[in-house]
Amino acid sequence: MGKSRMLMAVVTATALTTIGLVSAPTASAAQSHTSQHWRGHTLTNEVLAPFQLAVNGKGVYIADGFKNNLSLLKKNGKLSLIAQGTGSEVAGVDVSRNGKSIAWTSTTYPSGPGDMLQTSLTIRTHGKKDVVADLAGYERKHNPDGHVKYGAIAGSNACADAVLGQVSGGPARYKGLVDSHPYAVAAWGDGWIVADAAGNDLLKVDAKGRVSTLAVLPRQPVKITKAMASALGAPDCIVGVTYAFEPVPTDVEVDYRGRLVVSTLPGGPEDSSLGARGSVYTVDARTGSAHRLATGFLGATNVAVGPDGVYVAEYFAGKVTKVKWNGAKTTFAKVANPLSLEVRGGWLYAGTMAAMDMGTGQISGPGTVKRFWIL
Repeated sequence: MGKSRMLMAVVTATALTTIGLVSAPTASAAQSHTSQHWRGHTLTNEVLAPFQLAVNGKGVYIADGFKNNLSLLKKNGKLSLIAQGTGSEVAGVDVSRNGKSIAWTSTTYPSGPGDMLQTSLTIRTHGKKDVVADLAGYERKHNPDGHVKYGAIAGSNACADAVLGQVSGGPARYKGLVDSHPYAVAAWGDGWIVADAAGNDLLKVDAKGRVSTLAVLPRQPVKITKAMASALGAPDCIVGVTYAFEPVPTDVEVDYRGRLVVSTLPGGPEDSSLGARGSVYTVDARTGSAHRLATGFLGATNVAVGPDGVYVAEYFAGKVTKVKWNGAKTTFAKVANPLSLEVRGGWLYAGTMAAMDMGTGQISGPGTVKRFWIL
């Protein structure tokens, strides 16, 4: 499967009261384990695929990847359109700390076979002309993971090479491809950091739109077992092969120490066929060095940084998982089709994808933005 389509495969497979978005819950509701507390309170159902959220004093910014627009859920509960993608997907969004700038990612699908996605980051600052950073152009010129070897890196044989090439739709071994598909952005200083799921990297974009590489995320090696081969419908000749999958970063956030927190998909089958292999990393924004905080997530599409840990959206598991800074995991809440998360003021905001008939692609229900009390 092409890495630029991986996250789309996932999502199609299935005290903030100060800003006055909704009335505050009563003390008993907020502090007790009531069903309302654990299910969350729905703020809007006028969304389809909220890929990323950003929250500040104005409300909740929502990047809807199916409606291809960026909107603001205002204090009165109404959605206000900020930007409409013309033939392009809007996926990532964040707001600067001072609230004067907002940035979002856009992806335009190619017009012909073999063409690369056209991707960009738009930076809008009040009173200034929009700045547009050409992310795809940077990828074509630099390809930051072009030196990284993926695929069958150990224990392979002629039969395994043939089978793995057929399963993956490409060579059994390859170096990082020229590809770009950004899914998230985070404000950082006077600039921005973009998580490019297809580039397998984190990119810095300054206020003038200049792009540079911050980090290439670690590849995801897996030693194929007999059970994995069976799940793939493959012969036993692939058993024992170590296959290095791509990391596919899906979100980037900033923690209280100034480190980056990044969620990744495993870069191959994203469902449970090869096990729960999604991970969360912390990344030093100065050096780009990455440390894996936790793994074993089933479809890690987004993260949010809370006061005492990280919240992870597990799309295929239908839940939000809380990870402490020591890596310990607990289930925070069962949430159908969770795509995006954000924490602010004692609340966890969660965007969920609309229900879809996988046979026809027909949408059969709305997506939502919910919030949960976490303190």
